Amino acid sequence: MTNGLVVILTAFNLEYEAVRRRLVDPRMHRHERGTRFDIGTLPGAGGAWHWG
Repeated sequence: MTNGLVVILTAFNLEYEAVRRRLVDPRMHRHERGTRFDIGTLPGAGGAWHWG
């Protein structure tokens, strides 16, 4: 299986936190224009997941 990139966008902080709790080793990043996003691994899914 190929590791792909998946982006998850959430509308509410509650949704964001629920997704973040499922990731292993989440790392927060901030784009130069202020967008916040995290990168982490979702167990059993393979690949890196980015969301914000």
